[in-house]
Amino acid sequence: MFRDNFNLHSYVEMAFPDRVLEIVDPLILEQRNNESNRTGQSSSGNSGRLGECLASILRIGVTCSAQLPRERMDIEAVLMELHLIRNVFLGV
Repeated sequence: MFRDNFNLHSYVEMAFPDRVLEIVDPLILEQRNNESNRTGQSSSGNSGRLGECLASILRIGVTCSAQLPRERMDIEAVLMELHLIRNVFLGV
């Protein structure tokens, strides 16, 4: 799928942050839309929050996959960020 120096890390980095929704698995978006339709929630407000949360998760992924170990996030910081993202997504 990737050639030369192009890899998953660079693919996400190139799409970040404005085109995040273009690179995530469409099934994630489809499931979220189906859930919104089932519960009667507005999908426009939810898609903005979903986009922000996905961008945050992908940012963590890019940081954790940096080539040099010293540039990677500390696992404790990753856990704290992921808990924060979850709370934002759930509206807690």
